[in-house]
Amino acid sequence: MTPSQTLTAFAAVAMFTAPARAQETPTLESLKFVHEVAVAALGATDKKLDQRYQAQLAKLSEDATTAGDLDQILFIKGEIEAIASGKAGAEIPAAFSSVTRARRIYLAEQRKLETARAEKLRQLRSTHRSKLLALQRALTQRSKIEEAIVIKAEITAIDALLRAGSPSRSAVTPGKLVIFGRFGDSPARVPEEFEDDTFTAVAAGYEHWLALKPDGQVVGRPDGKDYLQVPAGTRKAMALACGRHMHILRHGDGTVTGLSNEFHLKFMPELEAVEKLAIGHSVQGALLEDGTVAIFGWIYKTRPPFPHADLLVDIDDLAVSVGGFYFKKRDGSFIAWTTYGKPITNKPEDLRRAKIVAMEGGLSSGCVMLTEKGKVIAWNGPEPPANLGKAKAIAVGTSMAAAQMEKDGSWVIWGGEESLRDELNTKLAELGPLKSLALGRAFFVVLQ
Repeated sequence: MTPSQTLTAFAAVAMFTAPARAQETPTLESLKFVHEVAVAALGATDKKLDQRYQAQLAKLSEDATTAGDLDQILFIKGEIEAIASGKAGAEIPAAFSSVTRARRIYLAEQRKLETARAEKLRQLRSTHRSKLLALQRALTQRSKIEEAIVIKAEITAIDALLRAGSPSRSAVTPGKLVIFGRFGDSPARVPEEFEDDTFTAVAAGYEHWLALKPDGQVVGRPDGKDYLQVPAGTRKAMALACGRHMHILRHGDGTVTGLSNEFHLKFMPELEAVEKLAIGHSVQGALLEDGTVAIFGWIYKTRPPFPHADLLVDIDDLAVSVGGFYFKKRDGSFIAWTTYGKPITNKPEDLRRAKIVAMEGGLSSGCVMLTEKGKVIAWNGPEPPANLGKAKAIAVGTSMAAAQMEKDGSWVIWGGEESLRDELNTKLAELGPLKSLALGRAFFVVLQ
């Protein structure tokens, strides 16, 4: 922000927080203005950090000029341009150790800022929600129902943002990447170029995987084929979803990028305000912040669109599988259909009296859910072991599912081929507690 913008922000906040006369009631416009100014101010520190890094790079470029190192000069020029455009920088050649040190310091400072900003943004949104709620109540008491309904919609949008978290890069503690199992007949392993890197999120589907670096850069080796390699210059992301034919990245501004070939990408609509992505075998679902859902995929090329789109309102969570869509509504109830639009009615008895906090589908035949009390429930998905303990996280693969135990942070896999499952569980036991896990067809990818 410029000095004048900062002064305006302080003046606006001061005006809003000054003691008000009893008869005055703030308007929606005034509340939104103060909130938006405060949120905008959070980005000023980021800009200063980028400027310091760019200045350091300029100094390194001068040193490289003195040394006559044209390659390093050109690399630094690309790094400066990447920072200016918000894109991830290229892999740094081993010979450019000074650039490596400068980027490492920059990323460390960036992570600190992101963590602090995420908490501050949460506080701002919570405060804004409280003020909106007070205004909604005041308007309702004055019988201004239509105006109160408008405020209620604003509160719903804030609630979605609070659930989704800050639209910034992940504040999860980074971990080392471990990949184990099989890609077809070949061993699944971490590519050498990523062995020393750290990551904040992973995703897997069939024989594909993606991983998110702390700076938002996405890497992956979906199945060793070039057509699905992560393209150079791909925008930084904050969340990943991985399938068989389609992978999708969610960015900090709520927009998404699809990674696939031209055939599958042409069935993906332009999306904004995306809260969660769910990918099945040949269909995808995107939960939007307003509680609606976008359904798309190549199977609708030869059949009518999903027939119940008008009923997808007030949705709180979703899971997509090979054969269907599973939706949790904001009132805690559930609805589900096959991809053809036929109702799925065999709702598990345990679901009728449980509060669900997570649900996952993927390339399996159904949905796996986690209750508030740590119980795992399968709805047409792989049935968990009867002696499975209290869980705190779940994951679903092609024919397997997994849960992280609350008592020790270990993961347990069930379903699928017995010999493969035993092999994967043996390796998981060796690894011990893990930060996160994603399952593919015959492999897992974890953060240690």
